[in-house]
Amino acid sequence: NGLVKVGVSDLMEDIHLTGAFRIGSGLRDNEWFMNYQNLRRRVDWGGSYYRNVQEFGFNGSNLTARQFTNLYQANVSYPLNEVRRLALKTGYRRDKNVFLSPFGLEIPNETEQYSVSSIEFVHDNTLNPENNIWEGFRGKVFFDYNAQIGKKKTSLGRNTFNVGFDVRNYYPIYRNMIWAVRAGGDFSFGNQKLVYFLGGTDG
Repeated sequence: NGLVKVGVSDLMEDIHLTGAFRIGSGLRDNEWFMNYQNLRRRVDWGGSYYRNVQEFGFNGSNLTARQFTNLYQANVSYPLNEVRRLALKTGYRRDKNVFLSPFGLEIPNETEQYSVSSIEFVHDNTLNPENNIWEGFRGKVFFDYNAQIGKKKTSLGRNTFNVGFDVRNYYPIYRNMIWAVRAGGDFSFGNQKLVYFLGGTDG
């Protein structure tokens, strides 16, 4: 279940191409990711593609399904100065549930489509003198808007909004020892709200 990640860039590091994939031990669940970033001019732009396939069951029944998720996303970033920038992401997400036997042939496939957008303001004056050693402050505030599109309707409504912040401060103590402090928060509203989980991994 390990993640394999590869990346290449040109000599001036103005072009970045990154790819990653993860294949489950049963060869049924897998993830794929590709990202392209163009940093040649003042306005940075790029695009990414993400695909996830998972098989899951329903409690109390023998019914299983495979979910195919595809996410296409474009991004653009405009630097206001050396440490501040505005960034915008927008994309299209498609979730398709394929029901498997023994009852899968009797249940039609389900497809949900979403428009996903995000805008953020970033302040970052950190320095990276050595690998995994940071100094300085960085933070961001962001606003997300997700809308369900397509023919399928939901009784809850189609719109989800989310606002939040994430700030980090790295203070050098002695040589390669640093004191890192992080704070963050999110708040969602609209027809469908988000579920927040404590823990997990970043990146």
